[in-house]
Amino acid sequence: MTTSQGNGGTKQPFSIDDLVADLTPVNPVRIRDGIAMALALTLFISVAISFYLGIRSGLAAGNFETIFVARTFALLALGGVSAYAAMSLARPAVDTNLRKVETMASRTVLGISSVFPVLALIYFFADMPRSSVEAVAIFDPSIGRECLTYSGLSALAIGSAITVWLRRGAVVSPERAGWLTGLAAGGFGAAAYSLFCPMDSVVYIGTWFTMAVAMAAVAGRLAVPSLLRW
Repeated sequence: MTTSQGNGGTKQPFSIDDLVADLTPVNPVRIRDGIAMALALTLFISVAISFYLGIRSGLAAGNFETIFVARTFALLALGGVSAYAAMSLARPAVDTNLRKVETMASRTVLGISSVFPVLALIYFFADMPRSSVEAVAIFDPSIGRECLTYSGLSALAIGSAITVWLRRGAVVSPERAGWLTGLAAGGFGAAAYSLFCPMDSVVYIGTWFTMAVAMAAVAGRLAVPSLLRW
C-alpha cells in the first residue's frame, strides 16, 4: 500500500476514501430544464404585463391576426434557439455531432433575428410613398418607448435567470455565451410584451422589436461574460 509522510515524520497509509470523504454529488445541468425555466418565466412576465396594461383587443376577442402569431412565434423561436445555444456552452463536450448542432443553432439564431428587419425593408421599398409616411410616424420615439421599456425590463429578468443557470455549468466561451444570453433574453422579453402590443405594422416590428432584441444582445455581451468566468 502506498504511504504518505505525516507531519511528525511517520508514514501514514494513503486512502482514496479520505480524499473523497468531503465531496458531495452535483446535479448535472440539463438544457431542457433551463429552457423550461426561461419559458415559464416568460409566461409569468407576459401574464403580469397583461394584468398591468391589458391584453390587445383582437386577442381578447379571440382574433389571432397572422402578423401577431408570426411575430410572437418568431420571437419565441429566437429566444428558444438562442437559449439552447447558450446553455449548450455550459456543457463542454468533444462530441462532433453536438458541436454541429450548436453551430446550426447559432446560424438559425441569425436567420430568425433577420426575418422582420428584412421584411420591413422589403415593405418599405415596395410601397415607398405610403410606407414612408408610416415610417415617419412609427420612428417617433414616443411610439416605441413602451416597447423598449417593457421588452427591456422583461429581458433583464429573463437574462438574469439564464445567467444564474449558466453559472451552474462550466461555460467554455463567456463572450459567445454573453451574446447568446442577450439574444435569448431579448427574444423572450419581446415575446412577453407581444401579448399586449397593439401595433401590427411590419415597419414597427422591424424597427422597435428588433431594436429591443439588439439592445438586450449588446447588454448580454457586456454584462454576462464577467459573471461566467471561472
